[in-house]
Amino acid sequence: MMTKKPSAAPSASPQGQPPLPAPASPPAPASPLPPGPTAPSPPPAAASGTASWARHIQLGLIVGLGVMAIALLVSKRVTVRRIEEAFARERGALLARAAREHTSLLQAGAQALRVQGHELLRLSALPLSWAVRTELLQKDLSEVGVYFRQIVREPRVRRAALVGSDGVVQVASNQKLEGKSAAEVFPGVPMSAPEPQMLEPSPDEVVMTVPVMGLTERLGTLVVGYEPRTFQPPPPP
Repeated sequence: MMTKKPSAAPSASPQGQPPLPAPASPPAPASPLPPGPTAPSPPPAAASGTASWARHIQLGLIVGLGVMAIALLVSKRVTVRRIEEAFARERGALLARAAREHTSLLQAGAQALRVQGHELLRLSALPLSWAVRTELLQKDLSEVGVYFRQIVREPRVRRAALVGSDGVVQVASNQKLEGKSAAEVFPGVPMSAPEPQMLEPSPDEVVMTVPVMGLTERLGTLVVGYEPRTFQPPPPP
């Protein structure tokens, strides 16, 4: 069984009654206060110019900082190079000074060794001259030749000879030199010095001369040649 829906109420009031009044509409909201004065917005062209100016300033700051960094780097390198050059100059001056002092010491040492060596050679030649004098007083020149051949066996002794008062080689360790002029065998070596002397007539020989004296006259001159390398200064390090 179907039920009927209730019908809607009629809009009109029942017969004999006046219609209900329409509901009153809400009051309109009060109008807002007029806005105050506002800053006018910049035109688009002015805003674009401001942004471009700001970008230029930023770019200028970046470029300036880059230039300052490069300048500092270059200045640092220049300073370091100057310090290195000054150090190199100072080091060179110190090395040159040390080299000069080293050379001076070598020369002084070489001179001292040369003087000492000459004195030792003189002292070693004196006994030989005494032995030669003894044999000359006995007129025995053969024994003098034995002495000379024995002395040249010693280290650094190159030759020995006896030069007569007439300037002729009478006895020599090398018999081929006997009878020759002393000026030819020992060029640049005087045979008339009254005292023993050490000479360097050539770069490859040092010559010692010792006068051989008799009772009243000079019997001759003993001449001994040595290798000069013993008296040369050592090479620099």
